[in-house]
Amino acid sequence: MKKSVMIGIIVAMLAIGGGATAFFIFNKSGKQQYFLAETKTMEKSIELFQEKYANEYEWYDKSKNDKTEYVMDVSASPGESMMAFLDPQMLDIIENSSIKLTTQSDMKKGEIIANLDAKVMDVEFNDFIMYLTAEKLLMSVPFLKDTIQLNDKDFGKVMRMVDPSYEGTETLGLDQMTGKNTLYSDEMAEYLKTEYLKYFYEELPEEAFTVGNKEEVKIGEKKLTGEKVTMKLTEQQVKDLFVNVLEKAKKDDKLEELIKGLYEQSTGMAMTTLDIDFSKEMDTAIDEMIQGIKDSSIPNGLTSEIWHQKDLIVQRHFEMKVEEETIVIDGKQSIDDAKQIFEYEIGDKTDKVSISGDLSWKDQKALDTITVKVDGDESFLQYKGDESLKGDTRTFSRTISFEDGYSIYAMDWSGEATHEKDQMKGDHQFAISMDESELLGLNINQTAKVIKEVKFDAGENVINIGEMDQEAFDQYINETLYGQAEKWFTVKFMEFDNLFN
Repeated sequence: MKKSVMIGIIVAMLAIGGGATAFFIFNKSGKQQYFLAETKTMEKSIELFQEKYANEYEWYDKSKNDKTEYVMDVSASPGESMMAFLDPQMLDIIENSSIKLTTQSDMKKGEIIANLDAKVMDVEFNDFIMYLTAEKLLMSVPFLKDTIQLNDKDFGKVMRMVDPSYEGTETLGLDQMTGKNTLYSDEMAEYLKTEYLKYFYEELPEEAFTVGNKEEVKIGEKKLTGEKVTMKLTEQQVKDLFVNVLEKAKKDDKLEELIKGLYEQSTGMAMTTLDIDFSKEMDTAIDEMIQGIKDSSIPNGLTSEIWHQKDLIVQRHFEMKVEEETIVIDGKQSIDDAKQIFEYEIGDKTDKVSISGDLSWKDQKALDTITVKVDGDESFLQYKGDESLKGDTRTFSRTISFEDGYSIYAMDWSGEATHEKDQMKGDHQFAISMDESELLGLNINQTAKVIKEVKFDAGENVINIGEMDQEAFDQYINETLYGQAEKWFTVKFMEFDNLFN
C-alpha cells in the first residue's frame, strides 16, 4: 500500500472523530469517549479561533449575503539592500507607481465587477473592466469602443480558434468564481456525513476500545491529568473497515455524481465531450484501491491512544505500520479560553516533523508562535504574531520566517484593520527580507462598504466572440483588437518616454 493511502486512512480516522458527535449518546463507553473527545477538541479549537476573529467573520458573512464594494491600492518600495542594484531611473519608476483594484460583488446573484487602474510615474493605464456572471464574461478596455463577451460554454471553442491543437478545459468555471456552483451544497455535506461518517463510526467494533487509568500529562510548565482511551484494530479489522466503506461508495450513485461533477469542474471538460465511461472508470479505480488494501501488509494493525481531560484531548499517540513504513503521531496539547499550547511529532521511526505552538488570547491581546521543524535538520519555519483589538480595530504585527542554518528569510506583515457594521478599512505593510536586510516593501490600503447594487454598463457595442467563425474571429483579433491596442500603447509609451527626455 502506498504511503499516500496510509496517510489517507489516518486523515479519515481523524475526520470521523471530528464529525461523529451526532451519532453517539453520552453514557460514554470507550468508543463514545474516544469520539466525543475528538469532536469536542476540534470544536473548541474552531470556537476559539472564531471568537478571536469575530469581527472578520462577521464582515465575511456580510460580504456573502450583501452587495459590497472593495477598493485596494497597492504600491511598492525597494529595500535598502535592493536599492544598490537598481539604477536611479528604475528606482524612480517603482517608487512612483501604483495599482488600484475596485471590485463590486453580489454573491447571491453571482455578479462580480473588477476595475483595474494603474499609474506608472504620471502615465495612467485606467479602465480595464471585467464583469462576471455564472454564464458569461464581459470585458471593457480603454482602447476599444466594443465590449467583448465570452460565454462560459464557448471558452473551449474560442481557445481552439486561437490554437487548433488546444486540448484544455472547455469552460472557464465562472459558476465557481461567482459562487453559484452548488455542487457541494449543505445538503450534500449532510448526506456524506450521515452516509459515511455515521457508517464508519458504527462499523468500528466496541471491543476495539478500552478505557485506562488517569495519567499525568506535562506540557510546558502545565501538569494535566488525562483519562486514557485506546482504539486497537487488528490488521483484518483495518482492511475490512476500509474495504466495506469503498464497497459502499462503489454502489452510491449520489457520490458518483458528486465526484463526476467535481472532475468536470476541475478540468472544465464535460464527460459528454470525452470518450470516457465515468461510472466504469470509477468502479475500476475503487476496485484497485480495494485490491491494494487487501494485498497490503499491516502486521501490527492500527493503534490510536488519546488522553482526555473534560472531553478535551491533552495527549495522543497514533501508530500504524504498512509494509516497511510506519507512521507515528505523538502529541500533547492544552486548550483553554486564554491559551492553546501544542507539541506534535509526525513521521516514521527515523524521519519526523515537529510542530509546536503557543497561542494566547486574553484581554483582547494575542501572542502567537508556531514552529515547524524537521528532525535532525537545522532549518525551520516559524510564524509569530502580536495583535491587539480595541473596539472594531485590530492592530497586528505578523512574521513568517525560514532559517536554514545559513540565512534567514522573512516576510513581515503589519498594520491595522477596522471592521464596522457596513464598512471596513485596512492598512497593510509587507516587508520581505533576507538576513534582516529588507529587499522589498509592499503597501496595501483597503476599504470596503455595503452598496445598493452592482453596476455595469456594457454599452451598445457588445461583441460576442464565441459566436464568430474562424475567419471573423481572426479578423477581429488581428485588425480591431491588436490594431487598436498597438495604437493606444504607442501613445502611452511616448508619454512615458517624454518623462525622461
